[in-house]
Amino acid sequence: MACLLQGEHGQSQTHIPEMQDMQIATCSHGCLVLVHNNRDDCFLLNPISMQKIQLPPRKPIPFNCCFLTLPPDDPNCIIVLFGIIGNHLHYFMFCKPGDIAWTKHDLELPIAEDVVVADTLECVGPL
Repeated sequence: MACLLQGEHGQSQTHIPEMQDMQIATCSHGCLVLVHNNRDDCFLLNPISMQKIQLPPRKPIPFNCCFLTLPPDDPNCIIVLFGIIGNHLHYFMFCKPGDIAWTKHDLELPIAEDVVVADTLECVGPL
C-alpha cells in the first residue's frame, strides 16, 4: 500500500507492505493502529520509523472508535476499541502493548453525546 507522509519539510510517498489488506483504525501519538477485517491480526505501526508493535489477536468484530491513551512506548499506554451502534455503547475492548489478549466488556449503555476534549474521548450523559 502506498502511503503519503506529510511533514514540516514537505511530503513524500512510500510503499508500506505491512499495510497490505489492513484497515487503519486510528492514528495516535505518531502510530497507526492497523487491523485486518477478516483475520485476528492487529498491530501498531510507526510509518516514519517503521517500528511495528504486535497487539493481541482480535476477533474480527466491528468497532467504531479506537484510541491510544499515551504514546505506545509508555508502559501505561492502553489501546481501546469501542463498539457503538446508534446511540448505544455495546462493548469496549482494551489492551496494553505486550498483552497476550484483549479484555472485553459487554455493555448496553445509552450515549447522549460524544465530546472530544484535549485528545480524550468523553461522554456527556449516562455511561
